[in-house]
Amino acid sequence: MEPGQELFTRVDIVSSDFFQAMGITLLRGRGFTEEDVQQKVQVCVIDENMVKRHFVGQDPLKQSIDGRRIIGVVSTLKDPETMFPHLVTLYQPVTGYCSVGSDLIIKTSGDPLALADAVKAQVAELDPDLAITEMYALKDHLSDMLAPRRYMTLLLGLFALMALLLAAIGIYGLLRYMVEQRFNEIGIRMALGATTGNITKAFLHKGVILLLMGTSVGLIGGYASRKILASFLYQAQFTNLLLLTVAIMVLFATGLLACYIPARRASRIDPMEALRYE
Repeated sequence: MEPGQELFTRVDIVSSDFFQAMGITLLRGRGFTEEDVQQKVQVCVIDENMVKRHFVGQDPLKQSIDGRRIIGVVSTLKDPETMFPHLVTLYQPVTGYCSVGSDLIIKTSGDPLALADAVKAQVAELDPDLAITEMYALKDHLSDMLAPRRYMTLLLGLFALMALLLAAIGIYGLLRYMVEQRFNEIGIRMALGATTGNITKAFLHKGVILLLMGTSVGLIGGYASRKILASFLYQAQFTNLLLLTVAIMVLFATGLLACYIPARRASRIDPMEALRYE
């Protein structure tokens, strides 16, 4: 962890079958057992993020946190509500009572809401004073929480597409203007023996130079604005070489197509027409 960087610790009190129900992978040690719950043993399970932050080069199963012995390490569960990139989680076993605001997670093989009446009846049978305030499918709940960020990602994607389109139009317009300004020169070159391939390559070369300049400026600007973009995209990686390579290839392909059209037009100029042109 870097100096001055905030670290958020989340403490969850869970039952012995919580990790299995949520599909959280046990990486080391063990999870909670009914014995841990019934005897109120002072143990805890931590996630992989906490190991990376606090126990680098150590065996976490030989450590304790606030008097609780660490018995297991599980995979990190991303929190779509807080989206804190430096969130670590500590799990404690439930002590046998249901506190206010507790969540009951049920894993099913079909539509979870189809069991709503059965679950309410079972809870009422166990304790009539317990009230279920809300029931929902976890995937729907996650979709609702991620909707604002999904919209922001879509908006950024549309802006990126518009920027790519404007860049292609700009390159096309600039090269077409260069062709028109050098109309006579092209005619003279072709009259002196220049081939259509020579003319096409000459203008494509100028287009590639423009693309290289634009890409360099774009990479510098993207690196400078990485922290702003990271606030919208969870755990965004701006050093991903594959992502950068694909983005540059798409930009170059679009730019080369925009360069090729006016370059090809220049190569088809009639030398006699160009020499008479004023």
